[in-house]
Amino acid sequence: MRQSVCIPLISVIVPIYKVELYLDRCIQSIVEQTYSNLEIILVDDGSPDHCPGICDAWAKRDERIHVIHKKNGGLSDARNVGIDQSNGDWILFVDSDDYILPSICERLFKAAQATQSDIAICSFFMDYGDRKASLKPLIKDKQKVLSRDEVMEFYFCCRPVEFTVAWNKLYRRKIFFDEQRVRYPVGWLHEDEFTTYKTFYSAHRVVWIQDELYGYVQRDGSITANYGKKNLEAFIAFTQDTFSWCDKWAPQYRKLIEYAGINLYIGQKAVCQQYPGIDPDGRLLRDSYAFITEHVKSYLRNPYASWTDKAKYILLRTHCYALVKSLWNIFR
Repeated sequence: MRQSVCIPLISVIVPIYKVELYLDRCIQSIVEQTYSNLEIILVDDGSPDHCPGICDAWAKRDERIHVIHKKNGGLSDARNVGIDQSNGDWILFVDSDDYILPSICERLFKAAQATQSDIAICSFFMDYGDRKASLKPLIKDKQKVLSRDEVMEFYFCCRPVEFTVAWNKLYRRKIFFDEQRVRYPVGWLHEDEFTTYKTFYSAHRVVWIQDELYGYVQRDGSITANYGKKNLEAFIAFTQDTFSWCDKWAPQYRKLIEYAGINLYIGQKAVCQQYPGIDPDGRLLRDSYAFITEHVKSYLRNPYASWTDKAKYILLRTHCYALVKSLWNIFR
């Protein structure tokens, strides 16, 4: 049953797979929240280790915890199952090898409530085990409220990590249940890339607070620890996804999407030049280039592109970018 409107229910969704060394700390950090009206959904994604038993033991200790055991389907599928089973007025994701500070739910909810925002975002710190490191935020304000247009422009022009990931945000429930029915794409790496901008579009207002309230644990076995062919394929698919999404839902952002698509292509081209083994025959980049040149026709008139961006684009279209880049690296 949905809780009182006066004390909104927050659903905390935790996808779980092969993290038995980290899971207790993660769940402990959730149950110790200063905001107590929580529904804690632990989604055991067919984990082959001791995670299923750990989840069940926690459910016996705290009645707010609900465990879902399912066949392995990946991170996106686990998140989607959690969304569909949630009852909260608000939704927060926590990755099961990470942890959250005790006040994150309270702080994000109060920020969203005070500013009438549909999404509240906080900063995070990286936990390397023996040390912690902070990001240098692109937004210097302690708190900043962004309209839909502002957050879309900021996201696609700057692509800040804290605005891309799924897990440092408190979402109003309607974000995932409006006409778009936003869900995470099953089978792709970088699922956040495919999804977060769609949630921003569903929000009338987004609030950012600079406080570091989420602990992002860095470990060798995590999905993002190594970059390879599947990562490149995901970024190319993401670029194509933004164009098709824009055509269907938000044609007013076409120039913004074109700008972001070209920048992302140039960035991935640079990565492949540095690590040629990612795309040894160049097929993926050729397909990506063909898509970009087919869908971007008037980049030189793009209001988001600087003269430097336009120069890169001209070099790209004349197949001179790689040569100029190599010469620059030699003589600088």
